[in-house]
Amino acid sequence: MSIKNGVVSTFSLPLQIEGYQNPRSFFCVKIILAMNNFNTLNFKLKTGSFANANKYTWEWKKATEKSRYRLFEKITALFQEINEELAYTGMKLCINTEYAPEYIREAAEKYVEVWQLDETQFKHGRGHHKTVQQRHYEKLMEYAQKLEEYVEKIRICGEGRNSCSKTDHSATFMRIKTDYMGND
Repeated sequence: MSIKNGVVSTFSLPLQIEGYQNPRSFFCVKIILAMNNFNTLNFKLKTGSFANANKYTWEWKKATEKSRYRLFEKITALFQEINEELAYTGMKLCINTEYAPEYIREAAEKYVEVWQLDETQFKHGRGHHKTVQQRHYEKLMEYAQKLEEYVEKIRICGEGRNSCSKTDHSATFMRIKTDYMGND
C-alpha cells in the first residue's frame, strides 16, 4: 500500500480476513488498515474499484422523448405564470406544444430586460429568499439546459435506432431475458 498526501492509492496487503464474505468491503479495508497501524481518519480512500458506478450506460430514445414532453408541459406552465406576471407590460411569450432551447434562452433574455435583473445581485444559499423574478429566470435557464441535453441524446440515437450507448455512440442495445434492473 502506498500513501501520498494522505491518500491510499493501491493495496498490496493480503485481503483475506477470517469470517468475512467480501474481503474488498470497506469495513474489511478499515480492519486491515487498523491491523497495520494506519490511522483511518487521516486519509481518503479511493473507492473507485469498490463501487459499481455507472452500471447502466445506455440511453433509451423513448424514455428521453417522454422526459422531453414532460419538460414541454413544465415550460408551458412556467410561460403561463410569466405571461400573467407580465400582463401589464403588454409583452407576452408564445405558448406552444414544443419548444427549442434557443427560444427559451431568448425568452429568458427578454425577461431579464423587462425586469432589469442583474445576475450578480441574485441571492443564493440557505436562508435567503429569492424573488419571483429570480426563480422564474433560473427555471428558464434550467429548462433550456435540460432541453439541450434531451435534443442531443435524441440526435445521437438518430432516426433508425431506439437506443444508444453513453460511451460508444455507435453501439446499440437489445433487451435480454433478465437484466440488472429486474425488468423480466
